[in-house]
Amino acid sequence: MSEGLLTIVVPTTGKNPYLWECLSSIAGVAGHSFVKEVLVVVNGASSALSESRLTQFLAEQDPSIASKFAKIAEPVPGLLAGRHRGMREARGTYLSFIDDDVLLGTEWVEAVREVCETGLLSDRIAGGSVVPDFRGNPPSWLYRFRVEVAEADYVLSELSLVEIGSDQISEVSPLLVFGLNFTISQQTLEDLGGFHPDLTPPDLLRFRGDGETAIANKLMQNSRSAIFHPGLQVRHIIGTDRLNLGYFCKIWVRQGISDQFADLKGAYAHGSLAAVGTVEIVRVFLRKAKRAMFASTPSKRGRATELLRQLCLALGRLYLWRMFRADRRVEEWILRDSYVDYRYP
Repeated sequence: MSEGLLTIVVPTTGKNPYLWECLSSIAGVAGHSFVKEVLVVVNGASSALSESRLTQFLAEQDPSIASKFAKIAEPVPGLLAGRHRGMREARGTYLSFIDDDVLLGTEWVEAVREVCETGLLSDRIAGGSVVPDFRGNPPSWLYRFRVEVAEADYVLSELSLVEIGSDQISEVSPLLVFGLNFTISQQTLEDLGGFHPDLTPPDLLRFRGDGETAIANKLMQNSRSAIFHPGLQVRHIIGTDRLNLGYFCKIWVRQGISDQFADLKGAYAHGSLAAVGTVEIVRVFLRKAKRAMFASTPSKRGRATELLRQLCLALGRLYLWRMFRADRRVEEWILRDSYVDYRYP
């Protein structure tokens, strides 16, 4: 068995109240010989991570496990900076990116080792089911947003949940590997040009992009699948602040921004910028709104909720289009070939 080949990267602002649960779950499996290091990348102008709490946390671990943890201070805010700083600092051959509200299972590292050492990962990505760990009673309407897809029992993208009931390793669409539990080789990540921009502070929202979806799309363009391993299942902690329609609206607006980001890059590449402008955005919204309101069979979400979703998506698209037209820095940012150098313009 190969030893010390995996770097676990945990990007965080240090503000998430569930961070310590996340790190505890990682500590619970970090004793595995395949784990080389755990990089906690705290990004933003000022660290919100309690140094005393971190010291206490590490003191509570076995020294052999505590020695694998390292805190990295990255002044640039945003998930992109956290991911790429972790990528730059990593000494492992393989990288697993874990969000700071995710809990790993006891079989997780062994599953990562298996997909890496057997060659299954190769030039692909790997993930598993993401199941909810609700910290409040989920509202009854929540389950309307679950979407059944061919390769999964359901996807609830607003909460980054995906469940694949199979107990077998299989090939799935790269779009089913979410960034909160994302394993890839260092070389493949470099070859694919790294991640695209993702979550940002509110004042940098205009620099949001399509995150790990860009990697998934590149893989699909090259006819590559992703690897699903049942042992890579994780739990996603979902607090009460996410169990309301207001939160979903915010997610839909952000998704609209991400969609517009991807379309702008594609439109420039194909010389069809007019297809992503205001007129086209409104035209698409009206078409989908009409479909939502007058469909003969109401969707599971309900007509009113689907109309609200489409409105939020359109607002996100319109926001980024306006920023793109008004701010040269946004245009330059969107049209970059790579974001490995993650400094904002």
